[in-house]
Amino acid sequence: MKKFLALTFLVTCSIAGWAQNSVIYKAQTLLENNKPSEALEVLKSSFDNPKTTKFGEIYNKAGLCAAQLFNPELMKAAQNLPLDTTKFVNYLDEMVEYYTKSYQAEHTPNAKGKMPRAKFDADNIKMILGCNDYFFYAGVFLNSNNDKAGAYKYFGKHMDLPNNPALAEKKDSLLQAKAESYATTAYYMTILSYEQKNWENVLKNADRGFAIEKQKRDLYVMKLQAIMESTKDTLAYVNCLKEAIHDIDDNISFMETLISVYYQNNDVAAAEKTAAELIEKRPNSKNGWYMKGCVDLNLKKDYPAARTAFEEALKYDPDFIEANANLAYAYMNEVVNKRQKGEYKYAGGSTSKVTGQKAVDQYNREIKEIRSYYEKALPLMEKVRSLAPDRSKIWAPALQQIYFNLNRKQEANQMDEIMSANARQS
Repeated sequence: MKKFLALTFLVTCSIAGWAQNSVIYKAQTLLENNKPSEALEVLKSSFDNPKTTKFGEIYNKAGLCAAQLFNPELMKAAQNLPLDTTKFVNYLDEMVEYYTKSYQAEHTPNAKGKMPRAKFDADNIKMILGCNDYFFYAGVFLNSNNDKAGAYKYFGKHMDLPNNPALAEKKDSLLQAKAESYATTAYYMTILSYEQKNWENVLKNADRGFAIEKQKRDLYVMKLQAIMESTKDTLAYVNCLKEAIHDIDDNISFMETLISVYYQNNDVAAAEKTAAELIEKRPNSKNGWYMKGCVDLNLKKDYPAARTAFEEALKYDPDFIEANANLAYAYMNEVVNKRQKGEYKYAGGSTSKVTGQKAVDQYNREIKEIRSYYEKALPLMEKVRSLAPDRSKIWAPALQQIYFNLNRKQEANQMDEIMSANARQS
């Protein structure tokens, strides 16, 4: 009886083994006859069969079928020919899925705790690794088809592939070798999220794109808006602005935005501290001195200190448009502030009150002093005009005020005309 049971067991195992081998051989024959789709269907019939044990080989063969179905679309893409994007992404998904399952099957112990022999490791790892860039291409193709959600999904698969279990030993080297590619992908994912107003995903992806210098400005702009649209966390917003200022050389807009935040909150101490930190970190940079000048000009109303700071900035870049403009305003705003505070007894008022030689002399001194401020501002703002002739909104209002106070009426009228034209275009 025992011999009969043993014989029955052996026969059953033989039948199961023969059935699996039959599936594999049949699939191989179909592959050799260039029928990968039919071969894959044959292999799929064994996926859920409880008697199947050769999953490592069967899934590896299924991966090969998917690869052969994928290759024609890949070749079209390589030759810039129209391709079936749906087939491209579906076969790519299947290929990675099957090679991954083959790897997992060969790295999963059986019921007795015994690890199977890994026959297909090298092939599985090579094929999965080779798909890394294909997910990126899939994202590009889907985006060109205006499938934004699909593009985001496949860019994400490109980013996630190093986490595939088959690539565990290669993960660190892959991340290092493909660092620029992953940073580019993160940039695209941030843009897609920004376009869809998915602020959570903007914040999730933006930081991963900072590895590429030319992307930083856009990423900071998107991240800043995402912070305000989603969390409305002022501290996080300020910290992000400070990071942008320290991280980007051309950071004027970020500095001015940060100063605006400090101004709205009347936080002079924090503004001074940020400017001091920037100067300490980059003492020979125009940016720190420019920010200090803006703090002195707009928050502290310390016009002489502002002029000193802007002059320091101009030592490093004489053609620094914003520093030239603000240095001019440091003269103009001071004289306006003096007039508003009543420091001039006669200038700016009715000349009918100027009676007697003493009053006339004082009036003339006041006019001379007022003119001196505008005379000092004039060459600075005219330089701004020459440096940025197409940015008349910066220089036209200031020059109009300067020319008017210097009794250069014709030039003041010209500025009025430019300002009127700007208003009509707005």
